Amino acid sequence: MSELAFNRALLISHNKTLTFLGIGSLILNMILAGLLMVKVSQRPMILTGNEGSLAVASAQEYKLEEKMLESFVRMITNEYLSFSPTSLPTQIDGIRNYLTARPIEAILESYNKLKSRISKGGVFHQFSIHDIAITKKKSPFIVEVQGVRTIYANGHYKGEDKVYMFEVKRIRATETNPYGLIVSQIVEKIVKDKSDGEKEEI
Repeated sequence: MSELAFNRALLISHNKTLTFLGIGSLILNMILAGLLMVKVSQRPMILTGNEGSLAVASAQEYKLEEKMLESFVRMITNEYLSFSPTSLPTQIDGIRNYLTARPIEAILESYNKLKSRISKGGVFHQFSIHDIAITKKKSPFIVEVQGVRTIYANGHYKGEDKVYMFEVKRIRATETNPYGLIVSQIVEKIVKDKSDGEKEEI
């Protein structure tokens, strides 16, 4: 083989190698660009820590925090709004570490006023949750719980649609409160009928 033919063959070989490298580089750049777009789409959110420090959390982490908040409120609702004639004080003691004094005093004061009637009539309160919605997504959180409150008494029962609003604050997690959340207020959201048939929230 002449030197000219050899150089031409070598040049063709180098061109093929460069072509393969170019294609490989292009594919790698496309993959990196795709990963970068995914990363950018998961926009970080700034959350306030227990002591006022700022922490960056991904959208996925924030979704997990929302699920934990919903689970926490569901647990409190089941213990706070469903009770038998004698079970309420014990139930409140069981969730005392998750409540401030205000909701504890409110439910026990109401219970004590009606205690004799509840006991004599064998009154049971049952609240069935239909939906939980976080309407304020930073501490103190506001969580609305929609459902049906059924009151059983003397073999009869009555069901009513109810909405309760929970004010929940973030606190430092402890052994007795691993959630790091505490309920500072629970109020019923009243819907009042207007004369024209519309409903007004107050």
